[in-house]
Amino acid sequence: MSEVNITLQEAYDLAFSCLMQHGCNDENAAAAAHRMIQAEGDKCHAHGLFRLPWYVGGVKSGRVNGSAQPRVNKLASSVVKVDGDNGFAPLAQKIGHGPLVDCTRENGIAV
Repeated sequence: MSEVNITLQEAYDLAFSCLMQHGCNDENAAAAAHRMIQAEGDKCHAHGLFRLPWYVGGVKSGRVNGSAQPRVNKLASSVVKVDGDNGFAPLAQKIGHGPLVDCTRENGIAV
């Protein structure tokens, strides 16, 4: 087997287009591709493009909602709940991050 080197941007483009072709919408594909490329850049390949077939398989099989629209609910002053809408974690984490940080700033702690 030969080795192929591509830039992180090329890797992102590959992951994004592959996810789009297999049923993800823009927002979900971008979040998942971004997370994989962050891992590749950090040399944590087990969480990088290695995971792309798993992401695609999840959408193709219907186990994962490729068009998920995660929602944030503030349950208490320092409790934030994110409903991921059966989608991939990266988009839910992205959407929930800001409200979690805000709660932490307001209360000194948040979950």
